[in-house]
Amino acid sequence: MKVNGVSADKSTAKFGPLTFKRGDTFLAFYAQPVWNMDEFNALCPRPVNTHVRYEKGGKVKDPDAPAYLEELGKFSVKRWGYVILKTLEPSNIEWENVSLADPGTWGEVEAELRSNLGIYEFAKVMELVDEANAIDEAKLEENSQSFFHMMSQPSPTEENSQPGEAENSQSTALASDSE
Repeated sequence: MKVNGVSADKSTAKFGPLTFKRGDTFLAFYAQPVWNMDEFNALCPRPVNTHVRYEKGGKVKDPDAPAYLEELGKFSVKRWGYVILKTLEPSNIEWENVSLADPGTWGEVEAELRSNLGIYEFAKVMELVDEANAIDEAKLEENSQSFFHMMSQPSPTEENSQPGEAENSQSTALASDSE
């Protein structure tokens, strides 16, 4: 897909590097957005609430059942672990106890990162994960400003044109837009 002639290729959305010095070398973390959760949803379906309670009208699902809330909590930890794994995939991390192929390990992602990074390093990695997956007002504003700056620069064809040609072509384009 293209938007105004620009490819919407998802593979170009990368963040980082976030680097931490280790002796004479560096740990470099890169991130990418998680584009969909289809793989996760296929491997880890959301828990179904089968817990009921009895009220005047009969049986109703009990959203506050401790066993259901525990299942939902484990599901949420796995989901967040999957997001971290997929986001940090470009970093080529060699996990010791976690595997993208094993959903049973996804809940251990944060623990493994914490055991190998300082508390502030861990926090920065989590910020990188958030940055890759979040669109906030500041990021939208930054993107808009970059876009408007780029649009205000002369195009390569305008730079090579004769003096006055660029203004004439812009005037013609503006006139045709207003019609």
